[in-house]
Amino acid sequence: MDKWIVTYRGGFMNAAGPNCEEIKVEKTFMWGDERWHVPSVYVCDEGIVIDFCVERPPRLFKEYVNKWDIFHARRDDFTREQLAQIENENPDNIEFDAEVRANGEGLCYRNDFRTYYVPQDCMPDYFGKDKAAESAMEHYGLDPSMGWVIRRFVFGWEGCGSEIKTLTIKLKRRPEELPGIHFPTPENGGSVVFNHPVTGKEHKLTVQECVCRQIEENCDDEYAEHPVFYTALLFTVEPDLPENSFRLQDYNYGDDPRAKIAGQEKSQPAATGYAAVVMMTPDNEEPELVNDDGSAVRVHTAWSQFYFEPKENIEWYMTFNNWIMDDIDITVI
Repeated sequence: MDKWIVTYRGGFMNAAGPNCEEIKVEKTFMWGDERWHVPSVYVCDEGIVIDFCVERPPRLFKEYVNKWDIFHARRDDFTREQLAQIENENPDNIEFDAEVRANGEGLCYRNDFRTYYVPQDCMPDYFGKDKAAESAMEHYGLDPSMGWVIRRFVFGWEGCGSEIKTLTIKLKRRPEELPGIHFPTPENGGSVVFNHPVTGKEHKLTVQECVCRQIEENCDDEYAEHPVFYTALLFTVEPDLPENSFRLQDYNYGDDPRAKIAGQEKSQPAATGYAAVVMMTPDNEEPELVNDDGSAVRVHTAWSQFYFEPKENIEWYMTFNNWIMDDIDITVI
C-alpha cells in the first residue's frame, strides 16, 4: 500500500498539511453487541485525529443483500416505509457522535470521514475494493474476514495544549428512524389517531391550522425556475411527544426545478442534476393553546415539500426516532 499518512486537514487518502504523530492506544470495547476498536490517536499542531473501527459480521451483509436484493432492485421498487427499513438494516449504517476531552478539556469537532470494508464473498466481483479501507485495515491489522465500518473524527484544540495526558470519549448513537402512518390532511380541528411503533401507546394528532403559503424570497437563478408554494401544518399531539422524537413530513417529494428556455417565458417541465434547499420558519407566531386546567398545550409545525401550484391536500408521513443504544464513556489514555 501507499505510505500511511494522517494529517489534520486530509481525509483517508489525501494529505493536507504536516503529518500528525501517531500514538498507538489499541483500545477495544463492546458497545451493545458490537465490538469497537480505537487503534490509534494522532496528535497534530491544530488538534487530534481519532480512528474508530467497528466489526461487522459477514452474515449481516449476506442476510441484508438477500432480503432486499440490493444489487438488482431499484430505489423506485420500494415504498418510503421500506426505504427507511432498508436504511436501518444496512450493516454499514452506524451513525454516532463523539465528544472528546483531552486533559479534562473539551475539544471542538471539526470534521469526520468514513470508509467501509465488506468481505469479497459478500458482494459480486464487479464491485471494486475501497483503497482507503484496505489501507486502514493493513495499517491497523484488522481481520479481513470481518466487515468493517471505519470512521475518522477530527477535533481542534481548545486551549489544552498539544500534549495529551488523558483522553476520554463519550459516544452517542444517533437514533434510527421508524416509519409510522401516512394520511391525507384532515380539516382544521380534525384528528388522526396513531400508535407509537415502540411503546404501542395510542396518541391523537389534531390539526389546529393548515394553510398554503408562498416563499417570499426570490431565487435568482438564470437557468432554472423553482417551486415556491408549500403547506404549513400546525397541530397538537395528545398525549404529547418530545419535539425531537418524531417528525411529520410530506409523503411525496414535491416538484423538481424546471429548466428555463432562453428567450421564452415558459419553462420545460423538468430539470435534472440540480437541488435547492430553503430554510423556513412560520410566518407568524404559533398560536398558544391552553387546556381546561390552565396548562399550556404545545403546538407542533410541519412543512410540505415545494410545488409550482398550491397543493390543497398533502399526504403526511410520520416517522419516529428510536434510540437503540445508550451513551458510552471510554477512557483511551
